[in-house]
Amino acid sequence: MTSPVSAGLATQGPNDAAALRAAEDAARRAAEEARRQAEEARRKAEEARKAAEAARKAADEATAKAKASSDKAEQDNAKKLEDTAKAKEQEAAKLQAKAVLKEKEQALAESKLTDAKQGATAPSQTTRDAQTKVQQAQASVDFYDKPTAPVMTKPIDADEFGQVRPGEGLEQFARRSGMTREQILALNPQFDPTTANSNPGTPPAALGKRDLDGLEDKEWLRVKPDVLEAPAMPKPPAPALPTAADVTTTRVDGATLHEAAMTGLMKQYAEAP
Repeated sequence: MTSPVSAGLATQGPNDAAALRAAEDAARRAAEEARRQAEEARRKAEEARKAAEAARKAADEATAKAKASSDKAEQDNAKKLEDTAKAKEQEAAKLQAKAVLKEKEQALAESKLTDAKQGATAPSQTTRDAQTKVQQAQASVDFYDKPTAPVMTKPIDADEFGQVRPGEGLEQFARRSGMTREQILALNPQFDPTTANSNPGTPPAALGKRDLDGLEDKEWLRVKPDVLEAPAMPKPPAPALPTAADVTTTRVDGATLHEAAMTGLMKQYAEAP
């Protein structure tokens, strides 16, 4: 009677050993590259976040100054700085979404490496879940990178989005979301406001924009601003503390750690003034 084989795990025959090692090596290299890309994406996102915060501070200060003055030059400068701040915030939000995507891709690569180490012949549930999160994170990136295409996959930050119901237009979607049309448009700059005439396709939307009358059933629109946050950094490994066995077996100058510590304390007391 042969030994049972766990579902999804490959038998370790001699002819398969080299292939399994090669698969594990490839998975390890992929995980290392994914880790490198995630670290780089986090660095870029953090730099963009800091630049956006500085631009927002400058814009707010200029706006406050312009309100207290009738100088047209100051008002023009305030508007210019406000436009700059919005552009930098948009770029920072895009890079933040890409950093999240790279983190999810790293988690997927590490899960695939675990599968390879176990000789799995099919993706584990952990790997399948990680793949789903990658797809959701990609949807959040597509919101910024593909403004002319509707986001049909549930984004990773779905709590900041709302889903369009069948037959729903922008006005209905805005009311159901407890928002105004202008608020929705401010959060979804992919739409061309001049196309709102209840006649999809006319007039043509501006380059890189979408027809405001052309909402897709079940697409996702942003209903909350993308909050810029410091990217999550990997925690450093916990320090290796001595175990009970170390205390009794490890020796320093012939004495156990406990004895050496007591000797050091007695010496400090003896030499104290």
